[in-house]
Amino acid sequence: MSGGGDSRQLESMDRLEACPVELSCHECASVARVRGNPPGLPLSGSFVRRTQALKCRILPHVQTYAVWQQPREYPVNTVLNPPLQKRSKPRKIVLQDAIQKADVLIEAMGWIRQFRDKITVIKLGGSVMEDPDALRHLLVDIVFMETVGMKPIVVHGGGAAISRAMAEAKIEPRFIHGRRYTDEATLAIVERVLAGEINESLAESIEEFGGRAMPLNFSGQNNNVLFGERLEILDEEGKPIDLGYVGTVTQVDRETLDNLTYAGQVPVIPSMCETASGERLNVNADTAATAVAQAVGAEKLIFLSDVNGVRRDKEDPDSLIHTLSADEAQELIADGRIESGMIPKVQACLETLTKGVGKIHIIDGRLRHSLLLEIYTNRGVGTEIIAEPI
Repeated sequence: MSGGGDSRQLESMDRLEACPVELSCHECASVARVRGNPPGLPLSGSFVRRTQALKCRILPHVQTYAVWQQPREYPVNTVLNPPLQKRSKPRKIVLQDAIQKADVLIEAMGWIRQFRDKITVIKLGGSVMEDPDALRHLLVDIVFMETVGMKPIVVHGGGAAISRAMAEAKIEPRFIHGRRYTDEATLAIVERVLAGEINESLAESIEEFGGRAMPLNFSGQNNNVLFGERLEILDEEGKPIDLGYVGTVTQVDRETLDNLTYAGQVPVIPSMCETASGERLNVNADTAATAVAQAVGAEKLIFLSDVNGVRRDKEDPDSLIHTLSADEAQELIADGRIESGMIPKVQACLETLTKGVGKIHIIDGRLRHSLLLEIYTNRGVGTEIIAEPI
């Protein structure tokens, strides 16, 4: 009798690959049932490979799963037909959670309809580019925006990565009036790191998260969309300051951007431009994003910052101003309530509003899903700057 039991147990162990197992993703809480070893027993190589192949639709890089836990001693019928996982929460609480999620979707529905087929330019840069988790959530947000009918365009910088590459090349960075002095050696690094490595990486990540993206750079077939000339600024005596290969955008290839967004692709643009003679220039990412937003008549221009927006008291995050008109912004600048580092950005926003852009947002890019919270909720999480009071 015992021999027969051992035989049945061994037979069942040989059939473990046919046993369904329930896995749940730690990141998005999605649940899937796959065929493989039951919980608590050694995992075969093929099962591990299939587990790693089981990826979330939104976060495909996640490969860590919680296996449904049960006691290690299994009767044969339990091994072959494991019971369903018991709910960890009371049914009433689970139902309430589901209702709250539905309420969020209903709130977002009106904004989704309003911004369908509208272009939003998103400027990526600063510390957000150095935080893998924050960057990942922002790119997932961008994929969501495109999925529900918006037309996002990404313009990015990469100052920290460029500085690291310059340090490796033993080139000391120089900044003049807040702009990086760019000689030939620095320009080569900027083109390789900014327009090459970072630009391609952002586009690849968007596609990994389920979207479609087009890197617009000088690599291979030149598909650059920003054109311009050398930037000329004057010192206090009115004499020109030499910034090297630093430029300003004078023309944007709108036709290419329109074609890409119409086809459901996200254009990813590095902050560099090309002159009529083919000379390549380093461009400030804020001004590049502003030029793109103006050229395409964007509904929104979003700056991702290290603060949560414009505050009445710069030391108090709770004093955030959710909606700011152009006149109110000028008053805050005049009485010094907008901190000095934010003034150039706000002034650029005000100028952009006069050139066809509907609204400008300044948000903290480090906040998880800050783009979605700003665009698709009634209150938002940053500052919305508009031309006239509502």
